[in-house]
Amino acid sequence: MANSVDHPSYYQGKRECIDVMIDLYGVEAVKAFCKCNSFKYRFRAGKKYLEKEQDLAKAEWYENKLHELNKQSSDD
Repeated sequence: MANSVDHPSYYQGKRECIDVMIDLYGVEAVKAFCKCNSFKYRFRAGKKYLEKEQDLAKAEWYENKLHELNKQSSDD
């Protein structure tokens, strides 16, 4: 399950999609994206296509990414 949450094959290329998003839209926009996606996955946990555990794991991934981006911003 970790690869399907952390690094899904459909988002792979030379760089991960979220890193390209940072380049295109900036860190603050991606932080907002992470907050909204975390909320979305927790809100729908177990109600859509994915198992509840996978929805919650995806929410946690976005929360961790947000934490990472916040830490990078404060270190700069």
